[in-house]
Amino acid sequence: MLFPTITQDAQLIGELYNFVFVFAVLIFLLVEGLLIWTAYKYRRRAAGEAPVQVHGNNLAELTWTVLPGVLIAMIFGLTVDTMSKLTAAGSINNPIAHVHAIGDREAQARVERAQKVDLVVEVTGKQWFWAYDYTDYDGLGAFGLSSGVGDELVIPAGKNIRLDMTSDNVIHAWWVPSLGGMRYVNPGDRSYIWFNVPDTGKEQVFLGQCNVFCGKDHALMVAKVRVLPEVQFRAWYSATATARNQPPDFTKGDAARGKEIFTTGVCASCHTVAGTKAQGKVAPREMTTFASLPTIAQLPASDPKATINTQNLYAWLKNPAAVKPGTAMPNNKLSNRDAVDLVTYLLTLK
Repeated sequence: MLFPTITQDAQLIGELYNFVFVFAVLIFLLVEGLLIWTAYKYRRRAAGEAPVQVHGNNLAELTWTVLPGVLIAMIFGLTVDTMSKLTAAGSINNPIAHVHAIGDREAQARVERAQKVDLVVEVTGKQWFWAYDYTDYDGLGAFGLSSGVGDELVIPAGKNIRLDMTSDNVIHAWWVPSLGGMRYVNPGDRSYIWFNVPDTGKEQVFLGQCNVFCGKDHALMVAKVRVLPEVQFRAWYSATATARNQPPDFTKGDAARGKEIFTTGVCASCHTVAGTKAQGKVAPREMTTFASLPTIAQLPASDPKATINTQNLYAWLKNPAAVKPGTAMPNNKLSNRDAVDLVTYLLTLK
């Protein structure tokens, strides 16, 4: 394998890969060796010499027809055996659908019965980053990491982790080679990855890449997984949950940080602000002079939620559909702090 194999699944896949690779190299050397030997042995030695015409060798033809079929069947059998050993592969009584419709409750129940997990993280493929929502860990609370600015998946070592994945736009694929196999992430579907990273007593970092072309910034859609020992992870989790869920305080809004979130995160995929990296062409209005516009989201002026102020804008960013039902603006599950900083920045656009 080109990457270190850390988890059980990665090791199983690596062993299969190494076997197939070595086997393919041996077959290549055998075939090329026979080709070179045949070309040399039966070369024409004189200008007027014609090769002896002989009928095909039945044994040779049967061998090179049957043998490849046997070899492919063997590799197929080893592949099926490896797949059956992968984490949460399920059983005859509890077959696991690794990709199924989000509303398929029966399939979801089978997934939840498949293996005891210590942490579930909901992963959403964005254009172009991965958003992480921690459902809870040992009663420490839930929070999301979905600004698109330096977000990484942080998990505890030595614990069973399950990623529940979907996309809110196009097809993506989650793949961190050191942790296991690739999994497609489709809009309207739920995909799953299970893994357990052994505890080495120190921080570990693994990198992956979206493995399906998903748009112009596909190359930037990197998956970074940081694994911490249990004590360090609990400290990080507690501090992050507290910071992400703190009540909004607009007196502490950071416009510079808000600009970074807006211009380098998910906002820039749709919106345009002149003179910045935000050059999205999806949204109907340019945001360069947003604070001078008459209303939020082109709502009627008579709507009390339409006035551009801190509270209305905060409510819009936290849950667009609640302010304007049917809007195309997605709920990016911003933390309270991110929303406050974005509000502070947007109100400077005059």
